Amino acid sequence: MLKARELLFLLYAGVERLGQPLRRLIDRSVMGTMDEAKGDAPCTILATKEEKECAELEDLAAELCASQDFNGAEPHLRRALVLRETALGPFHRDVAPALATLGGLLRAQGRFELAEPVYERALAIKEKTLGRGHASVAETLTDLAEMHRSRGDLAAAEPLLARANAAYGEALDCDAVEFGYFLNNYASFLDSRGKPAEALLASQRAVHIFESEFGPSDEKTKIAAGWMAYLESKVHGADHK
Repeated sequence: MLKARELLFLLYAGVERLGQPLRRLIDRSVMGTMDEAKGDAPCTILATKEEKECAELEDLAAELCASQDFNGAEPHLRRALVLRETALGPFHRDVAPALATLGGLLRAQGRFELAEPVYERALAIKEKTLGRGHASVAETLTDLAEMHRSRGDLAAAEPLLARANAAYGEALDCDAVEFGYFLNNYASFLDSRGKPAEALLASQRAVHIFESEFGPSDEKTKIAAGWMAYLESKVHGADHK
């Protein structure tokens, strides 16, 4: 019998970068919990009947996603989205997480042309209701960038990641560890784009965060420090040629 964390690991390994909202939906099914931090917790309570129906639809979608039945989950997420839009209005803050989750589902299916406008709408709502310097905004920018990376459009992904980096840096609600992981990935992306000096700056910030959060002897810190050392040798080696 697999433990819940092992099941999640296998699931995530089988689907490339689902996006954080969709992963949290699956977490709720597998772990029985839902991460409601970073601005994605509902701030307005729907009518009891509507909220119950939304919760039931999303729980069913979570179970289907956990078994990688994304086609089966889609109509339930779309129905829950319609209920929220009807009750709260199409531009309400509570609509954005539902949109981001649907975007993650479409992205997991490889339906990028449909995922993009859904992500864009979620982003627009979050920027308007939360402000641009918010961790939830950074999260959606990152998911949108990763969608472009998945279809090979690195030029489109790069400015979105730069905006996500700025949003994380400004966010008062930012989870330091989450920002550290983002910075590590951002450093890798920048290096792949031929920008090792910029990558090194991001990597150095990630190492500082991991050292503060986990300590210098933690395995995550060591891995980040090894990546930083590689970039340092690349940058400074080029300087001395």
